[in-house]
Parts: sequence; C-alpha cells; structure tokens
Amino acid sequence: MARDIIVRQSAHVSRLVDDLLDAARVTSGRMILARHPINLAKLVAECLGSLRETQQLDHHVLETELETVWVDGDADRLAQIVANLLSNAIKYTPAGGEIRVQVKAGEKAIIQVQDNGSGVAPELLPHVFDLFARGELGLERSPGGLGIGLTLVKRIAELHGGHAMAASDGPCSGSTFTVELPRIASPAIFHTVSSGQPENAVRPCRILIIEDHADARESLRVLTETSGHRVYEAADGPDAVRKAVETRPDVALIDLGLPGFDGYEVAKRIRAAPECGHTILIALTGYGQDEYRKKGELVGFHSYLVKPVDIDELNRLIATMGCYRIGMHSYAPR
Repeated sequence: MARDIIVRQSAHVSRLVDDLLDAARVTSGRMILARHPINLAKLVAECLGSLRETQQLDHHVLETELETVWVDGDADRLAQIVANLLSNAIKYTPAGGEIRVQVKAGEKAIIQVQDNGSGVAPELLPHVFDLFARGELGLERSPGGLGIGLTLVKRIAELHGGHAMAASDGPCSGSTFTVELPRIASPAIFHTVSSGQPENAVRPCRILIIEDHADARESLRVLTETSGHRVYEAADGPDAVRKAVETRPDVALIDLGLPGFDGYEVAKRIRAAPECGHTILIALTGYGQDEYRKKGELVGFHSYLVKPVDIDELNRLIATMGCYRIGMHSYAPR
C-alpha cells in the first residue's frame, strides 16, 4: 500500500516537473520541433487508446468523430496538446459526464474537445490559457495541476503556426477547447524507389554520434544500433571531424556543447569536407531561439533534436530527409 502511494506520487511529481520544464522551454523559445507529416486522426486515436488502457476514461461517456487530415508537426508535442485537453476535460467533468472528441478537416486541421462539465466562469475565460491560471473544482473534488497544461496547448499550437481557443457559457454549462493547425496535403504512403522499398521506410544508415557525455553517447549508440544503423562515435570537436572524414556518415548527430571546438564549428568543418558532401547534420540541443537556429543554418545543420533523443523521432527524421534527397536524385542511404 505504502509503495503504491509512493509510486503514484512520484509519477505525479515527475509529470509536474516535466510540465514546468516544457513551460520554461516554450516561454523562452527553447522548444524545438522535429516535424514531419502526421495523420492527426491517427494521432488522436492513439492518445485515446492510451487513456482507455489506463482506465482514465472509464467513468465518462466518450464520443469521437475523427476525420483524416494531415499536418506538418512534431508528433510528441501534438500528442501533448491532445493529452492536456483530454486531461482537462476529464478533470472538470464529473463521473458519468460526456466528452466529445473531434478531428475535422476544413480550411484548417481542427482538434476539438467538448465536455458537459463544470464550465468556465466568464471572468476566467479570457485568461484560461495563461500560465498558472486554473478553475475551481469544488470541495468534493481535489484540485488539479499547476495550471500549466492549457498554456502548453496554446504555445505548442502557436509553434506549429496554429492557435487555441476556449468557449464556455459559464459555470455548469461545459466547455469547448479548439486547436486549429495548418493542414497539408496527404503524403504518398508508398512511393517505391529503385531498391523496391517504400521511400519513407527507415533504412539502415551510417550514423556518427558526436557527444562528450559518455553515458548519453552510449545510450544513443545502443538505441541507434537497435534500429539497425551502423554507429561511429566521437567525444570532442577535433575527433568528430576526423571520424566524419574517415567514416563518411549518412547522418551526424552533433551535440552543440563540445570540448575542442563547439558543434557549430564541427558542422562547418564537416560540411566543408568533400568526403561528407551527402551527410545530414542534426544538432542535439536544448536551445531553440532564432539566433541559434540561424547560426545553425549558416553552418549547415539540417534539423534539431532535443535531448534526450526519441529514437522513433530520429528514425522518422532520417526517413523524411532521406526521402527528400532521393527525390532530388542526389543521395540514397547506403
């Protein structure tokens, strides 16, 4: 019993810390998106499936209407939007209440979560997306988080070029939260190249991991090797350039903070090496302000990943970039 309580409370504290870190990243411009085409209906369905598995929806009546629509976005961050909206609806809707989840394809791609719960007071509605703003749940129900979730919904939507809206007729009248995102055309699911494989399949690549932290480097090596990639390693700037010239990697994952010289200089020198003309350069960083991105673009970075690296996201990024280059008839992963 005591152990179960400790586990639950530890998980709760971990989620709060994650939310606080995300809030700090997004408000300071340090949240980096790893974007690729996403079927929004599929993503929402997966989020709902996770909630069902954890029985969080067992006490509510759920209605869904999910229309296929594609967006260019970060899957993890968009899932965060959905999870926060659903968590908010569950929290403020009494057991037996109704929650309706829709994905609609109009001029924009739309995610909408409606409930018939406690609603939002008129004085709170204009501030519902403000950091640390939250409604009252009443004495019979415990208060929710820190008022961070809806702030993240709004900011993540804006990072994707969209926006978030809230509507309610007041207390006890339910609420509706809507997120609109720019939609894109449906990508070709199977596009065969000379190898006979789908163009967007993840093929084994030669990957150079450039990271001075030994544990982080080892973890990333294990993850990438598990996905079938051939991996090389370097722990500082000068060694990274030598290894790049020797191994001619398809992808170089470059930590920006390195001894010897930093990741920007590493990228610049790799890009200048004739042996590495095809190499995709991906920065490993927690910094996403415009000044860092512009500097990265100048030295040749193709994209960014936030540490710790999600291997599925890395594989999707490799596949997306590989497809682009194949389409240009200039490169195919070896």
